[in-house]
Amino acid sequence: MGDAGPLEETKTLKVAVIGGGPAGLGAAIALSKLPDVEISLFERAKELREFGAGIRIGYNCWRVLELLGVADRVKGHHKTSTIHRNGLTGEKVGGTSVANLPIKYQPRRVRRTRLQSALISKVPPGVIQLNKKLASLEDLDTEGVRLTFQDGTIHTADLVVGADGIRSVCPD
Repeated sequence: MGDAGPLEETKTLKVAVIGGGPAGLGAAIALSKLPDVEISLFERAKELREFGAGIRIGYNCWRVLELLGVADRVKGHHKTSTIHRNGLTGEKVGGTSVANLPIKYQPRRVRRTRLQSALISKVPPGVIQLNKKLASLEDLDTEGVRLTFQDGTIHTADLVVGADGIRSVCPD
């Protein structure tokens, strides 16, 4: 058998997540579980807080929350059925019953603050950086991506996850 040679040095993948809402927090939790991945989450607000009154969490979302380890921390009002309506006319186009789903996967109406608190609890310490509004991104080719924030700080990452909403600074 030949000499296997020296082991290759594993490079840490630096990932920047832009946005501290449910999507960004979920991405940070999932990516932080991977070996050789360093996560930084940048949120433009001075504190993490959710806007809006509530959100409906259905079967697929419960499965994801379970995988992230937070499903048991999210409480809400169970729904027994769901009516599907045409988004333009409001006309009823169908409906579903939850009778065949285990109770833990049944749809619930949940306060956004409860969902966000559960997600924040699983983000490793030191990952979230507040008051960091992204101003620009620059592709550095083989050197990654340079992120410049409104306060003048610069961060370089190998991968950028845009989870900052509909008015995202991150290009498509």
